[in-house]
Amino acid sequence: MYRWIATCFAACAAAAALAAPVRAQETGAVRGTVTLEENGDPVHGAVVLVVGTGGFALTDERGAFALENVPAGSWEVLAQRENLTTGRRMVTVEAGETAEVDFVVGLSPIRPIRENGTVSASPVPRRRQAQVS
Repeated sequence: MYRWIATCFAACAAAAALAAPVRAQETGAVRGTVTLEENGDPVHGAVVLVVGTGGFALTDERGAFALENVPAGSWEVLAQRENLTTGRRMVTVEAGETAEVDFVVGLSPIRPIRENGTVSASPVPRRRQAQVS
């Protein structure tokens, strides 16, 4: 009985050792750049995230980013930074491969905030009309 258990344990350990490299190959990478639509300049400090995975990266001075260990499959990738529009792209990550995705974002329109904390769609706040009795 001991010999059978030892044999099973050794077989399970060997299978686990072989599965580890396979599991590592079930991920890939996403790399690319974020640039500004108005002049083509790189966007430094943008957050790039793969929705649903928890994976994110910040762009460097060249607007470049790299996300490693992204699970294989199709994912929505977002690039965003304060005062800029959000870039959205679908990307397919193949196991052991690197998917390339580039974003072009623009300046976001500024909307004034009302006294009650809501955002106004018009730049001029509405005035109350006088009530006539």
